[in-house]
Amino acid sequence: MVKRIFVVLLALLLVGGMAFAAGSRAEDYPNKSIRCIVPFGPGGGTDVFVRTVLKYVNLPQSIGVVNVEGASGLVGAMEGLNSSNDGYTIIAHMPVDLVAFSLSGQSQIPIWSQLEQICWAVQDYNGFFTNKESGFSTAQELVAYARANPGKVAFGTVGARTLNSVNGMRIVEGLGIKDLVTLVPYDGGAQIRTAILGNHVQVSTNSIGDFRAILESGDSIPLGIIGKVRTNLLPNVPTTVELGIPDVTTPVPRGFFGPPGMARVQRDYLAGIFKAALDNPECVAELNRMFIDVRFVDGETGKRETQVIYDDLRVAFEKYMR
Repeated sequence: MVKRIFVVLLALLLVGGMAFAAGSRAEDYPNKSIRCIVPFGPGGGTDVFVRTVLKYVNLPQSIGVVNVEGASGLVGAMEGLNSSNDGYTIIAHMPVDLVAFSLSGQSQIPIWSQLEQICWAVQDYNGFFTNKESGFSTAQELVAYARANPGKVAFGTVGARTLNSVNGMRIVEGLGIKDLVTLVPYDGGAQIRTAILGNHVQVSTNSIGDFRAILESGDSIPLGIIGKVRTNLLPNVPTTVELGIPDVTTPVPRGFFGPPGMARVQRDYLAGIFKAALDNPECVAELNRMFIDVRFVDGETGKRETQVIYDDLRVAFEKYMR
């Protein structure tokens, strides 16, 4: 009996000690700067969103952006996955792209389920766009031009085995011009923006956040937005559903993740910090000017919604990437 009481007391002491240690770590966090990996080049949609939000973050330590480009976001995602989980490395990424890395076979590791979700922060929208030199300015005119000029339309995508490229394939098939255009992959939003401006491609699919500046200048013309309902950011642009492509509606949330095993207390702390920044009306207004909507989702909800995205996209990837 005495031995049993001793064992119970020892267990309580150990649990209490661990709780005290965890509490101490939480109180001390962060005590040095945090590295935020952005897996695309400077000036792309993710880079701009992150740098904008960080201007409104109130932390005792700084968060520094590190651009790790390559393989349409896969290189940066893998660096984040393999980083220390001590709370001082986080990753900014798109859940849909993390899902696509697994569905496309680019990664044998299910990055989307192994990274710890801190929070989703914003909602971007993918669309497809042309330029002033293409000879068309609506989706209907694109179809007519492609049929009259088979092989003369180059359609740019971000990556060759990404959601962006699958969306490109679904769009051209849905419009009935699959065999009349050529799909051309690029590594990121900045590169594809340059390609559309130079008329190296006549159409491209990308986020409206990536194309904000050239949409505002009139150098790029939106043909359609991927989604079920129109966005107030581009209220006059039809959706894929309106254009007769009802299966292409995947939204593009962007958020923050931690390496596998990052402590829940640290993730929750950062989620609270990011939410406070996103609740700032000035931050919201600045993001809206970049054609990005604020949509905060906590990590646990984000995890469940990512599973839904995975289930929805699996059929499309099995069709186009087999």
